[in-house]
Amino acid sequence: MTAQLEQTEAVTIHYFKLKGAAGLATLCFEQGGIEYNAKSYSFPEWGDFKPKTPTGKMFCWEMNECGNVQCCATYCVSTTTQGMCSKIEMISPIQLKSTTGLMPLIEYSDGTMIAESGAIARVAAARAGLLGVGRDFARSEMLIGMTSDLWKLVGGNAPTVITVAPGGAFTPEKAEAWVKEWKPKIKTSVERYVKLLLDGGDRFTTKGELIGELELWYRLYQLIEGPYAEILDEVPALKPFYARMSALTGPKKLHENQTKFGELPNYFVPMP
Repeated sequence: MTAQLEQTEAVTIHYFKLKGAAGLATLCFEQGGIEYNAKSYSFPEWGDFKPKTPTGKMFCWEMNECGNVQCCATYCVSTTTQGMCSKIEMISPIQLKSTTGLMPLIEYSDGTMIAESGAIARVAAARAGLLGVGRDFARSEMLIGMTSDLWKLVGGNAPTVITVAPGGAFTPEKAEAWVKEWKPKIKTSVERYVKLLLDGGDRFTTKGELIGELELWYRLYQLIEGPYAEILDEVPALKPFYARMSALTGPKKLHENQTKFGELPNYFVPMP
């Protein structure tokens, strides 16, 4: 596909070994048939990068005893404890040449790094020619805005591979809130998309594979594979869209773990 916005440089995506925040950029590269490199990291591997970081900053990954955690230089801060925690695992994001010290990242051939999942997804979409043009571009951007609102209901409330682990933060109270409070709100948010489907009911743009559609597919995929498997049974009008998108190259390769990242577990998981 023809690149847009002069985004023609090859890049490497850096991210954890999870189907998480780098997923949309990965989908765009795979859907567009664009060559890219991928570097994935397990959490313990981050410690190797600390001596290479410009600040030596470490970030709290999981707290077992200290309650609410705020990430900072080398301390965990909670409502009751300040100082080093005896029950904490700490990791170092790939700060290297990154100005933010955040993941995911794309790295250019000269070593320049760009962070923020939304930014790198749009870079990938531009490289793959999946931003759209004319009204297709506008409709795709509308979907991105809607999906951002949708995911505000999911992030921090849904169970993840981390929060359901022993000592994790997904408490019985959170489980009850997910079922009684958040799932109804998510259903209402998903129902908003139905009236925007084009004639035929399986796409939102004439091209049918733009970044906004890929992101919506990915978020539905995360819900279906994770804590809201029945979402399309409750909003069946989106089933044709989801089925068509699932058969496309990018989504199919992500689902089958055939991207450059290889085998990856889901970040969002079913209810424990």
